[in-house]
Order: sequence, then C-alpha cells, then structure tokens
Amino acid sequence: MSNNNESIFFCTFAKHFFILSLMNKINKFLKVRVNAARKVSKITGKSTFFHFLDCTICNLIYGCRSYQYSDMGFYKIPYIERSRIMTSRHVAKAYRLNDTEKLRYFNSKSEFDKHFDKFIQRAWINCRTSSPEQIETFLRNYPEVIVKPNGGQAGNSVTKINTTEINIQEYAQTVSGKNRVMEECVKQHPALSYGSRSVNTIRMATMVDRNGVAHILTASFRCGIGDSIVDNWSAGGVAYPINLDYGRIESYGFQADNMNTPVYVHPGTNTFMLGEIIPYWEEAKAMVLEACKVFPTVRYIGWDIAITPNGPLLIEGNPSPGFATLEGIGNTRGIYGMIQDLK
Repeated sequence: MSNNNESIFFCTFAKHFFILSLMNKINKFLKVRVNAARKVSKITGKSTFFHFLDCTICNLIYGCRSYQYSDMGFYKIPYIERSRIMTSRHVAKAYRLNDTEKLRYFNSKSEFDKHFDKFIQRAWINCRTSSPEQIETFLRNYPEVIVKPNGGQAGNSVTKINTTEINIQEYAQTVSGKNRVMEECVKQHPALSYGSRSVNTIRMATMVDRNGVAHILTASFRCGIGDSIVDNWSAGGVAYPINLDYGRIESYGFQADNMNTPVYVHPGTNTFMLGEIIPYWEEAKAMVLEACKVFPTVRYIGWDIAITPNGPLLIEGNPSPGFATLEGIGNTRGIYGMIQDLK
C-alpha cells in the first residue's frame, strides 16, 4: 500500500512539474512576441494583435525569432519573400549542407591554421602538443601574441599577451599541454583601426554550388569598440554591411544589445561610416574563393578576414555563421534563397 501511495505521489508530482514547465515555456513564448508586436505596432500603426499573430506565424513557419521580426525588420518583408530570408532555422538547415566529416578542420583552431596556413599568413603554435621550450622560443620572437582556446566562438576566452610584461619561461610552463593555440598578432591596415584595440574583420559568407563553384553571398565589416580585443558583434562591436561590388560600407550598422538603433557614426571615433572603403577588397574576395577549394564539401562558410598593410589574410572559418550580420542590415536580401538556388 505504501509503495502504491509513493508511486501515485511521484506520478502526480511529475505530471504537475511537466505542466508547470510547459506553462512557463508557453508564457515566455507569448511574452517575447507580445513585446515584439508592441514595438512594431508603434512603427506601423497596425494593432499589437495583428503583429503578434504575424510574429508567431513567422516563428512557426520560418523559424524567425522575435527580435529578428521587430529589430531586424522581418515584419517589413513581403510575404512572398519571407521563405528566402535567413533565420535561425534556415541557418541550421544551411549548416546541414556541410560535410560533417570535414567540420573538425573548422571547429579546431589548430586544424584550421594547419590546413589554411597559406591563407592565415602568420606564425602560430599548438600549446597542447608543444613543449615549454618550444613555446618559450615562440614567445621570444614576438612582442605580443594572441592566445585562443582550440575551439569556441564569438571571441570567447581570447587573450592578448604582451611578452615584455610576463615571465616568458613561467608562462610557457603554464600553457604547455593546454588546449590552446598561440598566434602572432595581426598587423591591421591603418585605415581600418577606428581607434579600437581589436583587429577589425570582414565576415564574408560563401556557398559552394552543386557544381563545386564557390559564390560570395554577402559581407559585413565588424568593428570593435574601445578596449575590447575582439571585434565580434556579439561582444559589443558594430556590424556594417559591405557592398560586394565596390567594397564600401553601404548602410548603417548596429550592435547586439541595441539592434533597433541604427549606428551611422562609429562610437568612440565619431567616424561617419557610410561610404568607407575596405582596402584590398578584390584581393579579399579572390582569397576567400580560393580558400573554398580546400574543403569544397564544407559548402556554407562564414570567413573572418583581416586586412593588413600588405593585403588580406584569414582569421578563421565558421561553418555555421549566424544571420544577424548577414542580412539584418544592408541591401542584400534573400541569403537563404540564394543558398537554396545554389544547392
């Protein structure tokens, strides 16, 4: 009898816990879409209820998140074009076009640096497989180095080491055997510094079509702010769209924490960014199209490119680039539709 009572109690508890958890998820789902609908309603003059239904339908059909609907202008896109817009769900579908066996060459910094050595054009060392003596020798060759986890995204855990301010021998002992990669610092083209500590990069998305030919879909310039050593949009930087034909910033940018506020003037330097030129633009495009040939079965990639005084080089390749810096801003629309046409 006691066992039966315990079973009934736990079944009842589990049922109520499930219902409560489901209600919380539904409440959160509704709340974020109501907030997005209210925001858009103030812009369009249409009712909050109309935009709530529209936002919900866009999520269910296209995988459009609420902030993309409100802050990134999905609500303005004609219904006939919405299936071609890059959303979180469409990013996941594009990612599945990639050869899973080759993804390790992109998800590991050391593997990427090894196989794309021709394009990264800087010295590097794998701390995990290097002795303290090898790391010490590397450190003595450069006044500054960048240390990255041998995996990871969005600039997480990236540090810049000034080798004149540390005990090199002790530091080499500390990082030897750790799953990190150490790289020579990139010398940025002075035209792209904009007063920040970061190396400001271009994110260029490519797709290899069914015939093995690579195509550039879109590009954005990611510019760091203040003392941050990374330029990532998700780390507080500003993303500006680049015109593919002319290599110029073609529209306002925005930041992750305030996506509905256009950023025309770069924070900190008061530079009006529209029309700013990216040096070595044609060389950067040619380099990326050549890099696509290394692993052509990894078909959808977001390349991070730095521009030096001597030309472009690769920082890394991301086989699942997000949609926020791809077509949330600028004149390029229908990135997912392009991918569908090419696949």
